[in-house]
Amino acid sequence: MPRSPRAATPTLLAAAIGCALLGAPALAEAHITRIEITQVESPAFGGAAFGDVGLYEKLIGRAFGEVDPRAPENRAITDIELAPRNARGMVEYDTGILILRPVDPAKGNRRLFYELTNRGVILSLRALDDSPNPSTTNPAAADAGNGFLMRRGYTLLYTGWDLSAVGPFASHFPVATQRNGAPIVGPAIDELIFDNPPAVQPMTATLSYPAAALDTAQATLTVRSHYGDAQTAIPATGWRFNDARTIQLLPEGTRFDPGRLYELAYQARNPVVSGLALAAVRDTPAFLHRATTDDTGAANPLAGRIDVVIGHGISQPARLLHDLVHLGFNRDERGHQVFDGILSYIAGASSGFFNYRFAQPFRTHRQHIGRWTPERVFPFANQLLFDPVTDRFGGRLVRCTLTGTCPKILEANSSNEYWVKGGSLLHTDTRGHDLLFDAPGVRTYLFSSLPHSPSAGPGICEQGRNPLSPAPGLRALLVDLDDWISHRTPPPASRLRPVRLRPAVRRRHPRHHDLGRCDRLAGGRLAVPGVRAGDRPRWQRSRRRPVPGRRGPGRDLHRLWLPRRRVRRARPVRRVRPGDPVREDPRRPRGGRRSTAVARGALPEPPGLRRSGARRRRGARARPLPAAGRRRPHRPGRAGQQRRELTVDPRSDVPGSRRARHASRAASARSRADARGTSRAPICDLQARAPACPDEGPRYALPRH
Repeated sequence: MPRSPRAATPTLLAAAIGCALLGAPALAEAHITRIEITQVESPAFGGAAFGDVGLYEKLIGRAFGEVDPRAPENRAITDIELAPRNARGMVEYDTGILILRPVDPAKGNRRLFYELTNRGVILSLRALDDSPNPSTTNPAAADAGNGFLMRRGYTLLYTGWDLSAVGPFASHFPVATQRNGAPIVGPAIDELIFDNPPAVQPMTATLSYPAAALDTAQATLTVRSHYGDAQTAIPATGWRFNDARTIQLLPEGTRFDPGRLYELAYQARNPVVSGLALAAVRDTPAFLHRATTDDTGAANPLAGRIDVVIGHGISQPARLLHDLVHLGFNRDERGHQVFDGILSYIAGASSGFFNYRFAQPFRTHRQHIGRWTPERVFPFANQLLFDPVTDRFGGRLVRCTLTGTCPKILEANSSNEYWVKGGSLLHTDTRGHDLLFDAPGVRTYLFSSLPHSPSAGPGICEQGRNPLSPAPGLRALLVDLDDWISHRTPPPASRLRPVRLRPAVRRRHPRHHDLGRCDRLAGGRLAVPGVRAGDRPRWQRSRRRPVPGRRGPGRDLHRLWLPRRRVRRARPVRRVRPGDPVREDPRRPRGGRRSTAVARGALPEPPGLRRSGARRRRGARARPLPAAGRRRPHRPGRAGQQRRELTVDPRSDVPGSRRARHASRAASARSRADARGTSRAPICDLQARAPACPDEGPRYALPRH
């Protein structure tokens, strides 16, 4: 009888924990040895002040670290034992850092908000602060956006980790070699695709790693239109190596076809130990949180300022955080927990091509590209599950559970991640069955109707731009995560609760998209039974992956609806015909006031209109509520239509007006509440929690629809 893939029983859980204890990590000497600050700008953001927190200053520099390759907690780094070592037997690396901190430490909130940059780009200022286009090197006042993070007093840290990043966040990791010092040569794959117009298509393509040999007979170049198509081999005489890092089609002047998938399988050399990114992401915030000085005696720029560390990643960096927690890197060399909480956005259930020999961290799995990358490698969920594809048990939180270093995790995804990134695997088992419980310390949310990232511009032809932004939801989640860590106030329950996923749709996709597959890749240190290192990636077994059900276009079931952007509506006024003079209304409650005359059809439907009947059929007319002035009777208009006149004083404090009556009732209710001692605190704005909102007041929660 085949084993069930559902959640493991307590006996299986105990067995798995017992096995893992055999490899429980010991103390190591991995740490940041030197912090070099190369640029200080005070104040930053053009001298803009942020409420009670005041001014911010910017520090740019580099963090230099080293890792003990013999330490058990570093053994998960691929090829760490083959990396060159310094005189102390340690493996060195360095990465760029940027710090934004309050000028007055006493006004900060003692929380470090650490964002892993996305290919060298800062995204949190755009996603949380509504900054239009933040600069990473010279932030101006406009780059602060609404200043949400700064007004709340966060110290902001940004670092590099991706080999493809350039500029201030470039990272340098060593090249692995054989034990005798000879270069490592092994199989590598590069997928080449170009979307340029044919006239400007490039004639050369750049490879991720240098080729070991420039003989085209020792490599294979194929082309196809879709992944479901058969690969067509390009003859060895139809292309050439220009050098070890570039290739070109022949005859001279031949361009790559736009949109087609070119795949080069070749023997590469000099693999970079890219898994050191996990150590860099672990050690940098750990040093800034707890250390006083570095090994050279230079002061820690954040010494004594930090009590809580919150990690944040958007898209690719969030997938790296999945691997960091899964591989046990949330525990530093002294046994301390690194991240108290993690806010992960649009990561899906994926990891990435990060910790492999000849890794390509910039690659990502999409509908038409990168389908061969090892993003969907078990485990996907935080719970301990059995996977029938790999025939093993696993869960992302097993290692940190053993050491007591699991962070609080809020996972938020857009609709796109359920269709493209296997998002449902976060809360279903490997056969698509719903899990009936959340992992401890984890919440999962679906932001309805959102693409992977906000679009810019007016849209494409008749397809208008999506006006929704994830910023209100992410701001609410950050506040909830902070309260969960600091005050043990649990956030709202997971939206897209597993038990409610029953109406999810299981799609059959066209063969050239085949989004339901979760792929297996050979190579690196990925242990897959029956797959030899050096094999081309190939389809094997697929997993069922549900997607959210729909209530209508853009309306996912069991999701969070984000607030629409709104403008204040004009009040309804008397409707007049074009050319009619503005007449003084003799019925004004106070003499001398005039009503403004505009065309009523040019106004949106006012909030003072109620529909006739409890349930109004489509197309039925609206009936206005009584206002300050009496409603005039309807008079027939042109084309047999009805026209009405409504006079409402534009002032809100007119005696006898509907708004004044509501204000009077509210004041009376507050007086009664004060007498009972149950007065309610003011409600803060969901779009941007302003500094005027009291911290001791009620938290603004996620929108519940």
